[in-house]
Amino acid sequence: MLKKGARVWRENFVSTFYGINSKTLAVEGVARISNRILSKWCRDQYVTHEMPANANAKGEIERVYGLMHLVEVPAKQDSLASTIAILEALNRKAARLRKVWTADR
Repeated sequence: MLKKGARVWRENFVSTFYGINSKTLAVEGVARISNRILSKWCRDQYVTHEMPANANAKGEIERVYGLMHLVEVPAKQDSLASTIAILEALNRKAARLRKVWTADR
């Protein structure tokens, strides 16, 4: 397990996954810290999950946090412009899903 602290978190940050919550249809993000730790901001605190050995990060995020349509942004390639474009595309997709979901009711 990683020690707490901003420096340790920054040094071990691998990537961020953005996706659509399957229940709320809101766009959310999950950070991957080291190769086996996932972290998500929920209700005023971070919730972490330690992945089993050899687990697929996308599969774990789908299973544990209920996110779909995942897009990974590696820490070394993260740029504000590309992240904004990803979030805008996911928000458009979520809006279409909400429209379909409400039309079915």
